[in-house]
Amino acid sequence: MNVFQYLGWIVAIALYATGFSEYACQLLGQSAQGMLGKLISLAIILLVVIVNILGSDKVAKAQTMIITIELIILFGFLALGVTHLHLAATSFKVTANPLVGVCSAAAILYVTYEGFGVVTNAAGNMKDPVHELPRAMYWSLGIVMGIYLLVSTVVVLTLGVSGAIQNQGHVLATAGKLLGGHLGMIAISIAALVATASAVNSTMFGDENLGLRIAKTDEIPTSFGLMTAIGGTWGLFVTALLAAIFVIIFPLAAVGQMASLTFLLVYAMVSVGHLRVRQQTGAKLGMLIGAISFNLILFLLLFIQNIIAGHVLTWSSVLGLLVLSFILEWAWRKHTGQVTTWLGQN
Repeated sequence: MNVFQYLGWIVAIALYATGFSEYACQLLGQSAQGMLGKLISLAIILLVVIVNILGSDKVAKAQTMIITIELIILFGFLALGVTHLHLAATSFKVTANPLVGVCSAAAILYVTYEGFGVVTNAAGNMKDPVHELPRAMYWSLGIVMGIYLLVSTVVVLTLGVSGAIQNQGHVLATAGKLLGGHLGMIAISIAALVATASAVNSTMFGDENLGLRIAKTDEIPTSFGLMTAIGGTWGLFVTALLAAIFVIIFPLAAVGQMASLTFLLVYAMVSVGHLRVRQQTGAKLGMLIGAISFNLILFLLLFIQNIIAGHVLTWSSVLGLLVLSFILEWAWRKHTGQVTTWLGQN
């Protein structure tokens, strides 16, 4: 599943790069559906690769400043938005299966929370990770959930549900234009561009490190971690190349659902793995079983909906990635003479 998780993060990189192009095209007054959108997505991936080669440490130090700028713009958007809310613009009606609709939305939006797994990587730098790590997770989740709810409420009560659907991909920029005119659209678009570019960079950095770790455990070729002649590891270039392929092949909606499907399955399996070490971590059995069940239910719901909707490329690609990840690891273990029994026990 480590290889599958690595491929899942590549899908997430493609998602953020495609989102970047959506907002860039909105600023340029162009459609992101054509060649221009693809080229912009590829350009941000290339830029992130160059940055990681020349000075990724400097970019990491700038993350706090970037987040501060984003929050200032978002809170300005919220402050302006609460003065322009129109409850009448939103129609509330109970559908035949409201619970299914809520769960479907949760499954689709799941990918937006995949970055919280990165928080655990900071455990080694904490003085008291047993107490500090849970606090970091709960606080980060709480803050982001609060911002998500506030921003989405302002957007829906400003544009209405139909308006949000019509402007999907750059809905925040459209809401910003409605609230603050052309200047508001530019401000929100800049915040979105910075956020998505930062997401591409952090996800690529994290995925490269994941690749390096599984290369050290001999699940993939160890050459993945070797430096190239121009700087950067081979893993960095492989990750960027695969992300570029996904950008070219898939539209924003498809790659978003692919990423959610991937991480629903990945984190279900993470919790399954946690069952084997829960005596060491002190995790509660009920919480783990609940996490496994919830993730798998959402995965099956979203997967079935994609089949019913005829999104063959989406659901078949997720299955293909899952099968490919096992084939790649099995082939490498076979090539290196490792044990190839289930779970890859050495």
